[in-house]
This record gives sequence, C-alpha cells and structure tokens, in this order.
Amino acid sequence: MTMTIKTYAKSIQGDRDHMEDYFYLDTKQIDEGVVFGGVYDGHGGYRAAEYTSQNLHRYFFEALENHHPLEAFILAYKIGSDQLTPEMAGTCALNLYVSGNELFYANAGDGKIIVIASNEVHQLSTEHRVISEWERKRVLDCGGSIKGPYVFTADYRGLKVTRSLGDAHHKPLGVIAEPSVGIWNIGSDDGYIVMGTDGLFDTLDNDTVANIARSCRPGEDIAEKLVSEALQAGSRDNISAVVLDLNGLLTVTKQ
Repeated sequence: MTMTIKTYAKSIQGDRDHMEDYFYLDTKQIDEGVVFGGVYDGHGGYRAAEYTSQNLHRYFFEALENHHPLEAFILAYKIGSDQLTPEMAGTCALNLYVSGNELFYANAGDGKIIVIASNEVHQLSTEHRVISEWERKRVLDCGGSIKGPYVFTADYRGLKVTRSLGDAHHKPLGVIAEPSVGIWNIGSDDGYIVMGTDGLFDTLDNDTVANIARSCRPGEDIAEKLVSEALQAGSRDNISAVVLDLNGLLTVTKQ
C-alpha cells in the first residue's frame, strides 16, 4: 500500500503593484505517490509565467511518453520557452515530478527546491545568476554585458537571471532555457519538499524555511506559514511556495 503525500501551495502579491507568480499542482495520482508541481516567477509582466503554468506540465507529460523524466523536463522547457513571444517577456521555472520514492526536478532561474530531513537541508536546485562563475562565464563568452547582478542587452534591458523561459531579447547573450535537472531518492528521513520563488528564499534562508516547516502542527498549512513568515521578515516581492509533506509517504511491497 502507499500512504498519500500531502500538498500545500500559497502565492501572494506582497508589496508589488502587480502579480507575476504562478504555480501548478497535479495531484490526480497522489494516492499512488505521483505528484507533478511547478512554480513560475515571471518578469517583465505576468504573461510568460501564466502561459507556462498552464502548459508546461502538458509538454512534460507528452515528452514523458517516450523519454526519461529528466529528458522530458529539458524538452518541455525548450518547447515552453519557444512558445513565448518577445512581448510576453520571460519567467523562471521550478518543477518536480515525484513517482514513488523518486523525485525528479528541474529549474531555470533563481527560485529554489529544497528537501528537508529531520536534521539536514538539501538544496536541489541551482541558482542561475551571474554570481555563479560558470553562469557568468557562459554569458560573457556569448557577448553578454554584465553590470552588478544584471545581464544587459545593447538597448540596456537588464535581467537578473541567466536561465529562463522566454526572454527572447537576452537569448543571444547566453540566457538559456535549458534547466538544471537531477534525481533525488526520497529516504525515510526526508520530511518535506519545498519549492519557492526568490520572494521566499531571498528573505528566508534554507535553514529558516526548514525550521518553520518542522515547527508546523500536523495538518497546518505549511505553505501559508512560510509565505506569512517571509512577508513579516520584510519580503517586498511576490511570494510563492509549494510544499510536499512526505511524512505520510510509506511504500510497502505488495504481497
């Protein structure tokens, strides 16, 4: 038998004058230990994040019919990015696909995916910003101009991330849609998976997020608690969090 995973999701506009965050959760097979989730942080407007939240899962599951989950993520990101017009600007993306005790994940941009164990926190995602030596080198090798934390186009359009979906104006400068991907084998000590935009993680570090999740009472909305704590801690951005509570995930071999 398989005990179900509990999921929580919360997204708020915060102090911004517009909302550019979106999330998506597919829990139709949650009783079988299967979940797909996505968090999308748009920039230059909401349209890229909105479109991606409505379609990337479709591209993923279509690719999954003939490809490994990690390859399906890479294909889905490419297809999704290609569908975004220059007027739609761009979006960061975080995604996970849980199947049994395997967690497949992907990200492009500066959001985070972390796994919270009883005494440890594991960051799975890669932060795609120019503070990364590898990301910075790729942008410079492509002729990109970097000033402070931003990649600039010739007409001075600044972008803080080095990987994203869309952002056609920055693609010639090394801003790519290819995600960082990986697999995590969920162990008995793993309690939670948290995906969040920079509005959450630029304000609360990984350990603080982990401590908040661990302190929640059974059944308490962990995502709402995280978003509320980030807001109280001074976040002025859109804030989004998706949480998978793994404490009910127990797979028993069928007889």
